[in-house]
Amino acid sequence: MSRPDEFRFEDLEVDRLRAIRQRFLDAGESAQGIGDYWASDLDLLHYDAVFAERIGWKWDAVLDEVDARGGLAVAAARGATVLDWGCGTGIASRRFVERFGAGRVLLHDRSARAMAYSARRLGELEQPPEVERWLDALDAPIDVLLVSHVLTELEGQALTDLIAVAERSTAVVWVESGNRPASRQLSRLRDLLLPGFDVVAPCPHDGPCSALLAGGEQWCHFYAKPPAAVFSDPDWVRLFKQLGIDLRALPYAFFALEKDSELDGPAPDHRLLGRPQIGSRVATVWVCEAAGLAQREVVKSRDKELFRRLKKEVGVREMG
Repeated sequence: MSRPDEFRFEDLEVDRLRAIRQRFLDAGESAQGIGDYWASDLDLLHYDAVFAERIGWKWDAVLDEVDARGGLAVAAARGATVLDWGCGTGIASRRFVERFGAGRVLLHDRSARAMAYSARRLGELEQPPEVERWLDALDAPIDVLLVSHVLTELEGQALTDLIAVAERSTAVVWVESGNRPASRQLSRLRDLLLPGFDVVAPCPHDGPCSALLAGGEQWCHFYAKPPAAVFSDPDWVRLFKQLGIDLRALPYAFFALEKDSELDGPAPDHRLLGRPQIGSRVATVWVCEAAGLAQREVVKSRDKELFRRLKKEVGVREMG
């Protein structure tokens, strides 16, 4: 876990963390967002140490999958120029640089304070990239576009501009919360961008989103796992109990697209969505396949090992 140099759990103000969290909840309920909510560097530090770290665990899961498929290898090999759009505290670009490296990171955010904080944190990495604050993302020279948890605050021209930026990027990795509205909107954006890109992850096909085609109540989402050490760390456990947040609940939705990708081997032929519903003898799972969504049952008496995995693990990626 990557924490700011000045971070200490005993310095965290729980009331400040609650207020920061409420601002984001309010943004999700507002049609127009809530403006620049970074009132101070101390707010940024608090957010980065706790809430951004949780988002970082989602990015770890996403980049694990992208890396396993050989995605972004071309861009990373040439020292990519990475645009962190709506960077906040820069957790997405930090995770990316730690995994793939980058020649240059461009930071874009409506908050000058947030961009300054992100630039400082990127400079603390073991192999820091060149960092620039880029106010007009429409003219940014981009290899890889990173977007993280912005859909609740975007509408109209801002979303149109972001789509235009994505269309001219070499690769796009976009992560959102795993709730149904954000996930289904993200799936629609994936389908909009798809004609110009190859699918890297998570889809087992390169056609329209199966969850959208199916209609109903299903949506494309997964569950990330926090580092195992978090659950034995009394500071984390106590803090999340005070905040009323379940450490285990890390739902996310994402897509990774790349132009002229050089992926290692074929995509998996199916992908588990969400969490299985576990009964005493039968587990029910939703699976995305090229033919669409399918609901399957795993009977304990027929496949004890798979049933055990489904019961134990959150977000099992494949059934086989």
